Amino acid sequence: MKKEMFTAESFIKAVAAGDMEQVRAMLDSGLDVNCRYSSKEMKTGSVTPLYAAVSAGQLEMARFLLGCGADVNAAGPWDVTPLHVSIVNGSMDCFHLLLEAGADIQAVNTQGFTPLLASVVWQREEMFCELMAAGARTDIRNEDGYTPMRCAAAVGNLRMVQLLLAAGVDVNAVQDPDGSTALLVAAHRGHLEVVRLLLEKGARVDVRRNDGFSALRAAVDQLHPEVVELLLLAGADVHEQVEQNFTLLHHAATQGEVDIVHQLLAAGADVNAATEYGFTPLHSAAAMGHVGAVEHLLLAGATPNARDNKKRTPMAYAISKGHYDVMRLLSAAHAELDEEWKRAIHHAKQRLLAYLALLLAIGAACWYIL
Repeated sequence: MKKEMFTAESFIKAVAAGDMEQVRAMLDSGLDVNCRYSSKEMKTGSVTPLYAAVSAGQLEMARFLLGCGADVNAAGPWDVTPLHVSIVNGSMDCFHLLLEAGADIQAVNTQGFTPLLASVVWQREEMFCELMAAGARTDIRNEDGYTPMRCAAAVGNLRMVQLLLAAGVDVNAVQDPDGSTALLVAAHRGHLEVVRLLLEKGARVDVRRNDGFSALRAAVDQLHPEVVELLLLAGADVHEQVEQNFTLLHHAATQGEVDIVHQLLAAGADVNAATEYGFTPLHSAAAMGHVGAVEHLLLAGATPNARDNKKRTPMAYAISKGHYDVMRLLSAAHAELDEEWKRAIHHAKQRLLAYLALLLAIGAACWYIL
C-alpha cells in the first residue's frame, strides 16, 4: 500500500480486522495512534483506533495500541468510551485491559450512562462487582433520571441490589423521576427475592409514586400474587383506596386474578366496599365475567343484590355482557334482577310468545291448504 493511501479510514479498518502488520506499517508512516474517523452513518461523533479495536473484540490489537500511546478514554459517538463498549459487548478481557490502563470508571456518555449503569442495564454482573469495588459512583442518573439502584431493581438482579445497599445506597431513596423507590420498582416488575431483600433492609411499604401507586397496588395491577402476599405480611395497607374510591380488591376482581382476590380477602379487605359510583368488587367481577373471582367474593360474603348508583345489580351486568356462568353463580346465590331487566325479560317473553303464535298460525294455514 502506498503511503498516501494510509488514511484514518484505512487505519480503522485494519485495526478492526486485526491486521497487525498493516497497523504497524501505518503507525511507522506517521499516522497518529489517536486519529479519528467519521463516516456518514456517524452523525454524533467519530471513533479512534482503540475504540474500533474494542468494538471488534480485538484484544491483542487493543493492547498494542495502548502500548503505542492510545488514549484509553477517547470517546466515540454519543461520548461512549471504550470501557462502555467492552461492557455492552460483554468482553471481560477488554474490560480488564482498559481498567488496568486507567479507564475512567465515572465517564458519562451523552445519555447519562456511566460504566456502572451500563453494567446494570446489560446485566454484566461480574463487571458490575469490579466497578463497585473500584469505587464507581452510585448516584449518577441517566437522561431518564434512572439510578443504578432503580435499574438493578427493575431487572431483578439480587446481587447488584445487595452490593448497592452495602455501598450505602438508601433503601428508601427515590430512584426514578416518577417517585418510585427500589421497592416500588421491584414490586411492579414482580421480582420477589429483590422485594424480600428490600423489606428486610427496611424498605417502607407505605411510600407512593407521584401518581399515587403504592408497591402493593403495583403488584396487584401487574398480577404478582407472591409479591402481594409478601407485602401484605410486611404491613401493606389492604384497605388502600385509589381514584373514585376503588379499592385494591376492585382492581383484583376486575382482572379476575383469583389468587390475589383470595389474598386480599384473607388480609381483611372489605368485600362490599363501594366506589363513588356504588360499584362493589362483585359488580366488577360480574361485569368482566370472571367466574372464579365471583365465586370467591360470594363465599366471602359479597352481597349478591348490591345496587350501584344506577340501581343496577351484579346480575344486571352479567346479563348485559352475556356471562352465563356468572349468571348461574349469582342465581344460585339468590341474586335478583333489577326492575329494568325484569321489564326487559317480560317484553322478550311477550315478543317470543307472539312470534310462536304467528308460527303456529302459519303452520295451521299451510296444513289447511295441503
